[in-house]
Amino acid sequence: MHFRPVTTRTTRQVKKGSSHEVAPFDIRLIYRKAFDLGLGGPVDTASALSLGLGATLSSPFFAGSVPALVPFGAALAGSTHLARRILNPWKRHFHLNSSIDVRSSPAPVHGTSGLMVGYATDTGEPIIIDDDNLFRHVWIVGQSGVGKTVAGSLMMFQQIQRGGGVLFVDGKLDEDNILTLYQFCKWAGRAHEFFVLNPGNPALSNTYNPILEGDPDEVAARLLSLIPSTESSAGADYYKQSSNQALVTIISACQKTGLAYNFYDLAVLLNNARALEELQATLVNRFPRSDEARNLRLFLDNYRHPSNDPKNPLRGQIDVKKMKDVLGGMVGRLFTFGTNQFGEVMNTYKPDVRLYEAIKGNKIVYVALPTMGKDVAASNFGKMVLGDFRTAVSWLQANRADRPKIPYMCFFDEAGSYVNESWARIFEQARSAGIFLCPAVQTESNFKAISEDFAEMVTGNTTTKLFFRIGSQTTAESAADLIGKHLTVRRSMTASDSASKSQDALRAAPGATTGDSSGESYAEREEEVHRVTPDQLKALDKGEGVMLYEGKHVYNLRIPLVSITPEMKQKIGPIRINKPRFYKREGFNYSDPDKLDRFLSTTHSNSGDGNGHATA
Repeated sequence: MHFRPVTTRTTRQVKKGSSHEVAPFDIRLIYRKAFDLGLGGPVDTASALSLGLGATLSSPFFAGSVPALVPFGAALAGSTHLARRILNPWKRHFHLNSSIDVRSSPAPVHGTSGLMVGYATDTGEPIIIDDDNLFRHVWIVGQSGVGKTVAGSLMMFQQIQRGGGVLFVDGKLDEDNILTLYQFCKWAGRAHEFFVLNPGNPALSNTYNPILEGDPDEVAARLLSLIPSTESSAGADYYKQSSNQALVTIISACQKTGLAYNFYDLAVLLNNARALEELQATLVNRFPRSDEARNLRLFLDNYRHPSNDPKNPLRGQIDVKKMKDVLGGMVGRLFTFGTNQFGEVMNTYKPDVRLYEAIKGNKIVYVALPTMGKDVAASNFGKMVLGDFRTAVSWLQANRADRPKIPYMCFFDEAGSYVNESWARIFEQARSAGIFLCPAVQTESNFKAISEDFAEMVTGNTTTKLFFRIGSQTTAESAADLIGKHLTVRRSMTASDSASKSQDALRAAPGATTGDSSGESYAEREEEVHRVTPDQLKALDKGEGVMLYEGKHVYNLRIPLVSITPEMKQKIGPIRINKPRFYKREGFNYSDPDKLDRFLSTTHSNSGDGNGHATA
């Protein structure tokens, strides 16, 4: 395992290695530098003269007349400077260079456990955040490809190495990230604790059902997160609240039966009269006096044709068209997760990944969001994961014994593409559950697009802020304001000279007057300037960052790149998905074609007795 500073490489070096590797130093650069040194200037001249003088005085001719240390000292003084010039490429390759020359604060005092985020460029000291301050969360901002994911990988590697858990939600679906995280786990002997949720490639994914566990209100809240905010529209809010009532009622009924359900099952139940009639008949027969049976009957009664209309052949039956008008939007979202590639991952009654159990057991979970190819579906999937995560946080708050002993790390890369307003509350609650958050975005607009209040809450609830090269002027100015200002003394000196000459042209006698004057002034004034200017933040090198810690400490950092040796990579091999064995659980299984045929209108007439009992 290697820690190497991220540096700029030549085109030849990039071709030889992958985008995540740093080429070793080429010793031939020193040889070329010696021939292309180009000596000149007073310092180089003095060094050459000193070296020549030392060589001359070492001659036997001067033996006895010159102390022995004089030629040695002269040669040493001259050769030191020249050697520094020749070896400068070697120094620049390994030295922690800074593009902004900002002096770092003293390294923070840390306890026995924490995570290193980088090395201070001026002192070379490792900057470590202890666990207590990790709980106050970390916010990372920077352009794509300048070090955000590298910084996250560094912290995740240390987290895996010390036995902690990781939730990595990747908003850009980079399969190299999956492989890297798997290699970290394999290297640390924790491959059996590594899980992948990848709806873009079900063959490289574990199964996951985020609506299977939790009480009906919690499950409904996760599903309602798929619907945009409706606070500003009374009409839209009516449909959202109607969807909430339907979900809570039907999920309660499903859980009462003891049968497992998935997205496809809920989509069928919200869209098919026969399936609802069968569910009601099951509850009435098995649990006639239960709250779930009573609530389901009352709910379905709102969607039935009037039973006292003798002219209506559908009297007493469920009006499917009315249900579709009210619940059609939710049905469409559920159907997306129940079919195709999403269905292969999420249509399960025995999921490999249970997020609460994963956090409790310090597991490593990678969540891939195919935001480019499936923008809407991937964003909704991310919201479902975050909804499940919120439930897990609430359960951990209530069960102290289940909280992870090592702080659980949640790294949200490109977070602006899938979070919503409710996510900001997690920052206030996660600490008490033993979890710390690390969102990474490219600009502050990624969060402001959700709402100004949301962006303010995220900024205000992150004690550690790590800035890489920023491409937006507005974000750079905001970051510079957050880092703060300090007093500096501006000195100025002015000098003036004047001369004058005059002569009376009307007088015959010659006469003239001359005068001259000169003056100097010196002034000092104090003024506030940014500790790190917006222009400096926009000019940071790749792998270089500025960290604001606890609102007052500033560090100019170089982030080391963690890499596995080629020999170890070959030994680890390709990714192997860990498939735990769970007991078999019976579910509604509406995706079974034979079972689904019973509910299709093309195979049976839609009949019922009007009291909730199916007659087909």
